[in-house]
Amino acid sequence: MVKSFYLLGFIILFTFCSCNRSERSLFRIMEDGLYGFVDSTGSVVITPQYKYVSRFNQYGYAAVITDYSLRIEEGKFGLADTLLHIKYGFIDKQNNVVVDTVHTIDLSVAQMLELEIPKNYVVYANNFSKGELGFNDFIDAGFIQLRADKYVVQNPKTKLMGFMNIKGDTTITAKYNVCNPFYGGIASVSLVKESPTLESFVESLNSTILIDSVGNTLTNERYFRIPSFSGINNSWACRLINDESNNPHFIWLLLDKKGKVCSDTLTCTYVYNSRSNLYVWQQMIFDTPFYSFVNNKGTIMTDFDHDGTITFFEETYSDVTSFSDTIAGVKVKYGEEPCWTFINNKFEFISQPFDSVVIFSEGVVAVKEFSKNKANNKWGFVNKKFKEIIPYKYDEVGMFVDGLAYFKIKNIEGYINKRGEVVWSRMK
Repeated sequence: MVKSFYLLGFIILFTFCSCNRSERSLFRIMEDGLYGFVDSTGSVVITPQYKYVSRFNQYGYAAVITDYSLRIEEGKFGLADTLLHIKYGFIDKQNNVVVDTVHTIDLSVAQMLELEIPKNYVVYANNFSKGELGFNDFIDAGFIQLRADKYVVQNPKTKLMGFMNIKGDTTITAKYNVCNPFYGGIASVSLVKESPTLESFVESLNSTILIDSVGNTLTNERYFRIPSFSGINNSWACRLINDESNNPHFIWLLLDKKGKVCSDTLTCTYVYNSRSNLYVWQQMIFDTPFYSFVNNKGTIMTDFDHDGTITFFEETYSDVTSFSDTIAGVKVKYGEEPCWTFINNKFEFISQPFDSVVIFSEGVVAVKEFSKNKANNKWGFVNKKFKEIIPYKYDEVGMFVDGLAYFKIKNIEGYINKRGEVVWSRMK
């Protein structure tokens, strides 16, 4: 009986430890130009051995990239095209290679624009080839993820994309121009564009649809862009149309996971997805951005005089963060000085001015102290009452994720916890 009791206890303890090991958060580190992972205490869990790794996603997988380079090849009509070449696979939190690094993707400039890969891919590709990629540099290849047993693959001959599962079986044939990863059982994909006529050119740019996990089309319309449903239930989708004067402009509509439109139409430059029910709205006027917030019906929330229009210099902000925990950062003027401050979801100012801010995360936010001597301003952290909890002493910081945040002081960088204690660091 006693032996049985101890055996049962051992099984329970082993099971608990196994679950705890697989679910614990891991954080990227770099030593001698190679990437690995530590846990929240700074203990090395995966020894640095990879040329590049992404963060682990919610399914417990991280992308491993062994080649990230630029190639010049002949494109359509004999014209030269710049291709971003990526070779990748995936590991789990026990450092098991679950998909070997045998897959490659070559992206044209047009495909990179569809995937919204920023221009720093050139810098990162050059740094990668030289072994000079930084610890805090994140290669923007968010479409390379192993999620819900599926990941994006490309046919090396046709350059079209589809999906495979973890066993290497093709689940959705490579027939799309661009594929984004699956979130909540749906993915946005871009259809192959046919050669348009002059009259149909604008409409031909609307080629993005939503598909389900077996490849069925969910959207009746085709869109210019549908950002991914990353941890959210709705996504703003953009269509490009000609107005009455035959000038192209963007309209935005909120889609649910069945592809159904659930908002009024918005005409603007961009609407950013959010985990809250208030979304960042952006309008460019002669290269100057103006920002506000809209709700899930498409109503602009800073129309303070309720006349149905926005006065750009009075009812917008020059920059904003998204809402988190009912709080958002906005850039305004403090006297004659530009500054950041925080607002609540009633759009009331609730904090002192700061020189810069990031998004609230896990009840705290990184802020840069406000003073006229900008060269000496440092970063620190405050709580929801905007009380300093980690002193202003950092040259760079990141937001807290799973209890740790990135920091840099002079040539030292690493992670701190919410007590401001360094859990892992290195000389840059």
